[in-house]
Amino acid sequence: MIAKTTTGVKFFDEQFGGVYSGRAALATGRSGTGKTILSLQFLAAGLERTERCLLLSARPADDVALYANAFGIPVGEAIDSGNLVILEYSDFVPGRDREDRLRLPPDSFMQLKQIIEGQAIQRVALDTVLPWVTLDNMDQLPEHIFSFVRAFHRINTTTLFTIPKPVSTPAHKLRRLIEDVVPISISMVNDEKGSNNYWLVNKYLGMNAVNDRTEYRIMPKQGIVSAGEASARQKQPASPQTMQSSIPGAPPRVTPPAQSEPTRKEGSGKKPSFSDLIMLDNAQASYASTANVSAPLRSSHPDTGVSGWSSVHTAPPSPFKDVL
Repeated sequence: MIAKTTTGVKFFDEQFGGVYSGRAALATGRSGTGKTILSLQFLAAGLERTERCLLLSARPADDVALYANAFGIPVGEAIDSGNLVILEYSDFVPGRDREDRLRLPPDSFMQLKQIIEGQAIQRVALDTVLPWVTLDNMDQLPEHIFSFVRAFHRINTTTLFTIPKPVSTPAHKLRRLIEDVVPISISMVNDEKGSNNYWLVNKYLGMNAVNDRTEYRIMPKQGIVSAGEASARQKQPASPQTMQSSIPGAPPRVTPPAQSEPTRKEGSGKKPSFSDLIMLDNAQASYASTANVSAPLRSSHPDTGVSGWSSVHTAPPSPFKDVL
């Protein structure tokens, strides 16, 4: 039997046993449904199992730590010790800090793979996965996504991908392509009024769980919990310390100090495709060589040796949008 591991979301773990170890899962949701909190709980569950973890986020690393603390997710010590590595997609230069404008150059995956293997990472969260899977040429997308997801399977990391709610035909196609090659897919949705959140299991390979729905809450100092559990906890008297620490929303983004870009040697010849670098025959991916000035990804821990890890380029907006 294929082993499972917990996600840190109690109601899901109790019902399904968590996710499959060494495989990927997909979480889809609009802004505010808790994708980043899910990513942090997922990684915290790995840390409890003494796994080394990595988060690649569109948020600054310092904000991620504050965000986790606000929702009672214990990752601060792991960040300090290097057991949790946080990489940023960009330095958040104005105009280049939106997840739908990020695009990675083709050598990025090999560098990420080297970090994962060099740091003995066992659990990874890509919040968001869009920069890795958004292509200008939609005809190449199926093979590209298949190659990308299978690459994490070969590395044998338990992985969580998050994407925003799709609102266009190409975006729905992209989500379906990812969903086709991962064993587990979850949607985190709001009702029409935005007052209730629902956890919808779209796919769970090996289990008859399609359209299984659970109402959930995002609670300060608790994270994602079922609505029933949240109601039970709310009936308990709150201590003054708990009341003072309640934070209704995410902390504002903080622009980190500007960093100089490392000198990059220009190579000769054609740039390798993304899929060539993840070692699948006949896989191709497009790469725009006319991108604007790039900003390096940054690491939360100096031992990774990735202060200039890669470059993030601006690109035309993707078909994904967070619907307000």
